[in-house]
Amino acid sequence: VRRSDPHALPPHITRALPLAGPARPLPFVNRYPQCIDSWGVQPIITEQSVASRAYWYAGRVDCIATVDALDGRTAGLDWKTSNNVYGSTALQLAAYVCAEFTVADDDPTERPIPPVDSTLVVHITDHGTEAHWLGRDREEINEAFDDFLAVAAVAKRVDRIDGRWDGKLRKSVGGYLSDPIELEAVS
Repeated sequence: VRRSDPHALPPHITRALPLAGPARPLPFVNRYPQCIDSWGVQPIITEQSVASRAYWYAGRVDCIATVDALDGRTAGLDWKTSNNVYGSTALQLAAYVCAEFTVADDDPTERPIPPVDSTLVVHITDHGTEAHWLGRDREEINEAFDDFLAVAAVAKRVDRIDGRWDGKLRKSVGGYLSDPIELEAVS
């Protein structure tokens, strides 16, 4: 694992696995163990694939852990090192924690997702680490999951709505928009 890959760091930090790369890591790298230690994060799942056959989606969850700072609650955590964090991350993380199963990279055995009762985005920067609620309880997680399903349904219909580009015809085909029609002037 390279030191410049922030999503690969948490499992290596929590399992004390070696890191490859430059001797001096990026400044935000030190923030991971600091928040893990200070908040009492005890990972259950780190960087694993999750999927749902019922809704036909898959993704990769950053972390599901018990968090002492949250009174031992089990939380889905999404690590972000970008300039900003966004509420739409709630939909992504809700989809991950509501998936049917997880699969480890080194073991294809499907395992159920552990019950999660909260979700947070953890914003890690050179200047510090902040946690933001995405779902304070299961009701909020389920609401975000419903929104995820609605957005996914629209996304799956974009080709039908807009049509698709046909390279041979060099135009859009299908969708609601027709080819140009000729209208005669009305006197």
